[in-house]
Amino acid sequence: MSDCPNFRHLLITRPDVLKSRIGSAFSKIPKWFTCEVIVPFVITRLALLLVGWLGFRLLPLPVAFPSAWEISPDGDRHAVVDHISPTSHPWVNMLSRWDAGWYVEIARDGYLYEPGVPSNAAFFPLYPLLIRAVHALLLLPEHDYWWLILAIAISNVALLTFARFSRWTLARTSFPAQLPIF
Repeated sequence: MSDCPNFRHLLITRPDVLKSRIGSAFSKIPKWFTCEVIVPFVITRLALLLVGWLGFRLLPLPVAFPSAWEISPDGDRHAVVDHISPTSHPWVNMLSRWDAGWYVEIARDGYLYEPGVPSNAAFFPLYPLLIRAVHALLLLPEHDYWWLILAIAISNVALLTFARFSRWTLARTSFPAQLPIF
């Protein structure tokens, strides 16, 4: 027998075991968290995706600034010629606007400052640090596509964490004697 750990024991091969484990994990989530955090989160994410998809399909606006980019079919970031393609990674391209490129650049390459040139030195390092750490832990490919997918996922997890913490803090300060500390 080898000293190397066998990861096959971590796989769940029976559907009934998987169902019971998932059911027990979800039963531990408080009902208020599901109703007041998860449901609004899912509804707003679906609404954002619908509006973004409709915008990409119905209103292909011309690019008005020279540094515009998109994720092309090869998974890397390329300059946009006319307008952002609605067929090349549309979900990632619609959710990766504004400062996403700067944050991914910081996470991937670190900070760079050149006087007289737009640089990424003005951005706070926590978010890029989280992106870089999780990217390294998950051993994802180096394409910009995977950096952006991870950035979107971390942003959404941070939103859920903030909502959970805010709800708990608000309830604790409003009704301190009626809430258990957990």
